[in-house]
Amino acid sequence: MILGMTEHTNADRLAGAVARLVADGTLTPDQAERVTAQLRPLFTPQATAAPKTRGLLVEFAGYLGGALLLGGVSLVVVPTWDNLPFGARLALAAVVTVLLAVGAVVIGRPGRRDAEAPDASERLASTLAALAAGGAATTAAVLAADNLEPLLGSIAALVVTAVAYPLLRGAPLLVATCAASAMTVGSVLDRANVDSQTGWATAFALLGAGWLALGITGVVRERGTAGLLGGVIGLGAGETASVVDADSVALYGLALGVLFIAACFGAYLASHRWPLLVPAVLTALIVPPTALANALESGLAAGVAVAAVGALILAAGGVTLIVRPGPSRA
Repeated sequence: MILGMTEHTNADRLAGAVARLVADGTLTPDQAERVTAQLRPLFTPQATAAPKTRGLLVEFAGYLGGALLLGGVSLVVVPTWDNLPFGARLALAAVVTVLLAVGAVVIGRPGRRDAEAPDASERLASTLAALAAGGAATTAAVLAADNLEPLLGSIAALVVTAVAYPLLRGAPLLVATCAASAMTVGSVLDRANVDSQTGWATAFALLGAGWLALGITGVVRERGTAGLLGGVIGLGAGETASVVDADSVALYGLALGVLFIAACFGAYLASHRWPLLVPAVLTALIVPPTALANALESGLAAGVAVAAVGALILAAGGVTLIVRPGPSRA
């Protein structure tokens, strides 16, 4: 009732203002009609609020319904999964994958321009496609031999997300692609019997650098998310090497951490996307203390060294803020 009265009052004010402009000769009657037609939607905000609210409710219903459906199916299937016949496991995994993929395509409608895709539809379609990638991984694992399940499952998920992302976009699908790529790298290293922490750290550092590059160059639309994912993988790579007691390996982890801190912070300065600061801060908080504690064989010495470096950086920042350079001269 109050909204209706407000709308009526605003409409009356608009009509009165336009009428006064016509009366003093500022507008002709035809011009007044066109001005009123253009301004009237601005005085009736509830006309757009209702569809937006309905869209959010539909999106919430989609997430809640999908979560309850998957949860219920999991409660029924997971405890008896290994006891199900091969055909039943394959059919169940394939049917769920197809249903999720069809739902993603129907809701996301690939081929529309990004500007025409409602945000709710895009997020929901992206989430369904990410879940479909999980279903594809399960289907591939059912078909694979026991020792190849992780590798083939992760590859199947990566293929699905890599194909779906250019069509549907969305942060959920981008996160699923990153997760599938990380699982694929890990499965390949495991199959290759790579035991050294240095090898694992190097492989994931390269993967993290690749995702960070996707965010920096703008190959993907969600640049901040891609940069955040790349930085987090880099954090993991640096910490993987930093936990080793050998001095050279720990210092290698420290070097990886410093590189990713610099890369994330530099990308933030260039793009002003705050997600890039998250892995930079977390890496600075975690990797240097771990690496120095192992390299110096003393947690106390490592703490003093890290604190000293932090104090110097803070002091440098403070001096930079206080001492402002004068205008440059030719």
